[in-house]
Amino acid sequence: MDILNNVQQTSLVSVVMPAYNAEKTIAGAVLSLKSQTYSNWELIIVDDKSTDATIEVVEKLSQLDSRIRLIKRTENSGGCRIPRFEAVLAALGDYICYLDADDVLEATYIEKVIERIKETGADVVLTRLVLRRDGNNFASIPEESFDMQRLVSGEDACRMTLGKWEISVSGALSTSLYYKSFVEAALTNSSPLCFMDEVDYRKFLYYAKKVAFSDAIYYYEQYDTSIVHNVGKLSHRLFSQKELFNFVKSSFYQYNAVILDVYMDSIEVMYRAGCRVMYNKKNIENELYENIRKSLKSYYSWLCSQKLPVKGLKYSLLMSSYTIFLFICYMQCVRCMIKEKYL
Repeated sequence: MDILNNVQQTSLVSVVMPAYNAEKTIAGAVLSLKSQTYSNWELIIVDDKSTDATIEVVEKLSQLDSRIRLIKRTENSGGCRIPRFEAVLAALGDYICYLDADDVLEATYIEKVIERIKETGADVVLTRLVLRRDGNNFASIPEESFDMQRLVSGEDACRMTLGKWEISVSGALSTSLYYKSFVEAALTNSSPLCFMDEVDYRKFLYYAKKVAFSDAIYYYEQYDTSIVHNVGKLSHRLFSQKELFNFVKSSFYQYNAVILDVYMDSIEVMYRAGCRVMYNKKNIENELYENIRKSLKSYYSWLCSQKLPVKGLKYSLLMSSYTIFLFICYMQCVRCMIKEKYL
């Protein structure tokens, strides 16, 4: 091991992992961490009141490796945001690194990230996110043509996630930046709503002075049972999208094009939510269905109140009236049912 690597190994990296009913995957995630060429790490797992054998699996793993710590929540938070915050509060490292309980890291992941931090002095280093389904890779964020040697400001990096995820948010950031950006706010506004972490990610990028990239690979496994596909969480999706728009509007007020892109994306989020709730109506309890419908209508009114121009015939029709919006969603559901396509 050369001198540079000796220097790198002196930085403690805190890997934070929220876990809920992950008994089938969490050992694989931990194994990918134990296989790292960089050894100076700690793993803080926060169990979100699992109902399976997740805790038993983690306790066995922690007995074999003192770098693994387990925190048990007494009640389920409904998402990964609060468990992740609690893991960060318990972290002792100089840098925070994310790892979900159903994902894995390539063996040189942490070594590459820390080396890049030392090279560039960046607050944040973002990696390549490889999407997988059933163990097969099918996409990469950023795209293969992206220059992973570039350096950008936090504001520019944030803009790369708006409208389209041009870059991933896997990687590592300084613990001090994490505290500055989120923890203080989380203690006073610890919303358990799902998808709020997507707003948090944008904020830590925005507040970073310098963002670098590394070709280290984070393997992100896609599951149909993932919370992102949970129809019952559609109201959460709408709320988080609204929070994102408000953040962008206040932070990028001088960039009308950026605000408009996020506004158009907000309409698309509403459209998809409308289609999905109609398509899955038979599988949703009446009370939950009505609550989602109320959230949709409220969200629609909020979008209209922004009084921003709409691009394209489809979106012009969607925003022409709530009745027409519902009709278009219904017709899309009919098309999907005829084609037997899951929505």
